[in-house]
Amino acid sequence: MSQAEIGIIGGSGLYAMPGLTAVRELRQQTPFGDPSDVYVLGTLEGRKVAFLARHGRGHRILPTELNFRANIYGFKQLGVERIVSVSAVGSLKEEHKPLEFVIPDQFFDRTRHRIDTFFGDGIVAHIAFADPICPELARVVGTACQKAEVVGKRGGTYLCMEGPQFSTKAESNVYRTWGMDVIGMTNLQEAKLAREAEICYVTVAMVTDYDCWHPHHDSVTVDQIVAVLLKNAENACKVVRETVAAMPKGRSCKCATALAHAILTERDKIPAATRQKLKLILEKCIMSVLAVGSVAFDSIVTPAGRADSVLGGSATYFSLAASYFTEVRIVAVVGEDFTTDSENVFKKRSIDTRGIQRAKGKTFRWGGHYLENLNEAKTDFTELNVFEQFKPRIPSEYKDSQFLFLGNIHPSLQTAVRTEMGGVRLTGGDTMNYWIQRAHKELIETLKLVNVLLINDGEAKMLAGDNSLARAARKVLDMGPQALVIKHGEYGATIFFDEGTFGVGSHPFRAPALPIEEVKDPTGAGDSFAGGFMGYIASQGELNREVL
Repeated sequence: MSQAEIGIIGGSGLYAMPGLTAVRELRQQTPFGDPSDVYVLGTLEGRKVAFLARHGRGHRILPTELNFRANIYGFKQLGVERIVSVSAVGSLKEEHKPLEFVIPDQFFDRTRHRIDTFFGDGIVAHIAFADPICPELARVVGTACQKAEVVGKRGGTYLCMEGPQFSTKAESNVYRTWGMDVIGMTNLQEAKLAREAEICYVTVAMVTDYDCWHPHHDSVTVDQIVAVLLKNAENACKVVRETVAAMPKGRSCKCATALAHAILTERDKIPAATRQKLKLILEKCIMSVLAVGSVAFDSIVTPAGRADSVLGGSATYFSLAASYFTEVRIVAVVGEDFTTDSENVFKKRSIDTRGIQRAKGKTFRWGGHYLENLNEAKTDFTELNVFEQFKPRIPSEYKDSQFLFLGNIHPSLQTAVRTEMGGVRLTGGDTMNYWIQRAHKELIETLKLVNVLLINDGEAKMLAGDNSLARAARKVLDMGPQALVIKHGEYGATIFFDEGTFGVGSHPFRAPALPIEEVKDPTGAGDSFAGGFMGYIASQGELNREVL
């Protein structure tokens, strides 16, 4: 749940936000290091806000030393969708007088030593930045200035210099010939990073004095500057309060979708560590898949040899395969024999394991063997153990998952999970002969909630009650799914579509399997196929003709 919806950055002279109620301080840890100071959370005009002193309380941090990435990422962690940045600036035009506010709509970069992007380390993104200030937010601030009886001018260019030294007269005069309006040292990097984080951003530039181009610049005393700073801070608090009070609940600007087409790197080429580091920023671009199913220990005998108590289960194989394409979250149950080493198998692939429930007893165990024909396993034993009482619990952090895979569990549990995850974009599902025979009624209800069903030839024919694969596929689609993937083992797979769905027509599509000379153990191949299938769809955002 969001801890704040509006962020306020206080610049020189503004180190606190009067009027906050229910105040508490929170020190954030980010993948980019420490922010400038604690975030002061509270309620202002009935809205949840977070305040951050840009230079730290006591003004301890130089502009060049600011950890811009940590500051903006910290706001993102809190759930902030809009940032109002208050900054002291010098005026480059006679018309912008001390004690007046400028709400610029452009920036000009004169910095040299700053990191101003979240991207890199294996991921390339290019956001549109032609209009760096959120127009919706700028309108609200402009109106707020009027209500607060503060001169607030919309439009103009903020020149961002490196500092900490002020400009030379030569520089100041050149900036004037370029048409710059105000000069400061901090806001451009904040605006760039806010846009990458899909946070609306606006600058409230408080004019403290004229830059050194002005003929009377040298006659201004320290006392006069301090007096202006204090008055500006007082006025800024009034403007911020009016801004927060008038802030729309929803967003209609483009800031919220800034990354929609910005990432150029192929999704499966993004390093797992980078995906994890940028998880908050990438969550809408790199869609997450939630897998609900079994984690087990398997004992397997094949013509190639024997393996005892190896990690298996439908959710395991699915998650590992899907993790090569997108972010994966898992819900399952394990017993006391599930060790840290077992969990590290998932964590090495950056799979979110917070949904794995721990229960007293042993983890689900299965044993089987294969004959020379590796297409079918013969079950030697099944020990359900803690899996027998499995009731999936979806962590609140998983509720925003965009894609859902219902692994091979009881259909009533599949239905309950799908109902709870009402906001998913696409649901994939699996079943088996056992459920088709023993929970047929419940399975039919589940199929009404599934977009893509992935089963094998025999399961499709049994479910439909028809030995013709083509007719069986049509009958299964009539039960609810919009697409049916029938797995043919070593011979590949065929996908059938309901008429008019996914923009691909109703003609089936057949994909052959790549011949492999030596197969040692096919256990989990079907679940791995499903993981790759769903993971790739999630990496592309949807299932359509191009993705297929």
